[in-house]
Amino acid sequence: MSASLELRHLPLSQRRDLAEILEIRDSWQILMASITQESETGGTKLKYSSRHISMVEREAKSNASKLTATEILFEEWGTSGRKRPTLQTLMDLLAELKLYRAADYISMNILGGVPVERQNLQKPLSLDIGINNIFIFVKKMVFQK
Repeated sequence: MSASLELRHLPLSQRRDLAEILEIRDSWQILMASITQESETGGTKLKYSSRHISMVEREAKSNASKLTATEILFEEWGTSGRKRPTLQTLMDLLAELKLYRAADYISMNILGGVPVERQNLQKPLSLDIGINNIFIFVKKMVFQK
């Protein structure tokens, strides 16, 4: 499989396996809060707000939904916008967020590569942050490079 494959075309079994990894400790929330899009001024801006995260969480918990929160995120993100996310896009973002287990799953299990490069392992990512603090974290990780 190619790293240029759009996320929406990832086989269901692999999408579910990846979603299962991101459901642990609600890692999908950090991912969702970190997704950017091009702004009208040519820069980048966050694509999703805390309201969007809450909506996905509510839908996943409802009896009507048979999808996990991560699967709902993949469905929405994978089909929105002119430039849709690829496996490379997702893997790079996961590695940047230090969500290495999910990034390695893409790199090794889907693409047949090696584990992703680790960044500054002295300060591990704390996943025990509330939804109100996610955007503060994202600004530090994504916009202050």
